[in-house]
Amino acid sequence: MIAIVDTGPLVYLAQLNRLTLLQGLYEPYAPSSVLDEISVWTNEARYLVQTAADDWLKIVTITNVSLRGHLLPQIDLGEAEVIALAVELGASRVLLDDQDARRSARLYGLRPMGTLGLLLEAKRQGFLPALRPEIERLAQTNFYFSAALIQEVLRAAGELVE
Repeated sequence: MIAIVDTGPLVYLAQLNRLTLLQGLYEPYAPSSVLDEISVWTNEARYLVQTAADDWLKIVTITNVSLRGHLLPQIDLGEAEVIALAVELGASRVLLDDQDARRSARLYGLRPMGTLGLLLEAKRQGFLPALRPEIERLAQTNFYFSAALIQEVLRAAGELVE
């Protein structure tokens, strides 16, 4: 299944050294603007994403500029291009962390999933032995999530002790 990936999930997965989860779960694509956004980062995540782009992450320039333009007032360039590329390619799965972008994606019949959802799916598919350590490592980054969301995800993973 094709999945179009935004900057956030790429960077956070790179920070966890879990980018290859994308390759195991999906046929991952990213619009060129996402790679441009990541190119300004000065950490190892940028290097890991660039290495993936050179190897297995497909980087595509969108042609649906009218849809991108329609989305830009509500969400940023990378998110708008993720949605536009998904529509162009007929891909239903988009990987976006931003709530506004996820809401916009649903308006176009797309199925958004964030970094936490991707980690949960990786655990369900047997790519991760446990989700809790990944969430604890993610908490060491600038990723924001509520305690309620973490409980929901851990419950879905069968890792919440109640």
